Amino acid sequence: MLCSRCNRREANLTGTACNICMLASMRDTLSKVESTEYPISDDDVIKHHMIRIMFDGCRDCGDKNFGFEIGVQEEEEVKWYVANIHCGNCHSNYKEILEVRINESYTDSK
Repeated sequence: MLCSRCNRREANLTGTACNICMLASMRDTLSKVESTEYPISDDDVIKHHMIRIMFDGCRDCGDKNFGFEIGVQEEEEVKWYVANIHCGNCHSNYKEILEVRINESYTDSK
């Protein structure tokens, strides 16, 4: 199947992008997060950390074939961006705090 983004190169799965377009998308996301002033959306923060986690791999064995879940936990004044990671290679399960930010929606409501 052809790439869903450029429609020129072969993609591995239907509806996905080719390797070059996937790398371009990752580059765009990373540069957007690094160059943007606050506030950026929760989705952009999650995308940034998702890409970083995929590049880094499991912190215990370094394997890049693992599962993870990323979410946002909000407390009164802060937002925690957290990943739950499960590695099938070394059977490691751990929680990783990715980022902590001030919860602007809480401060605006006062």
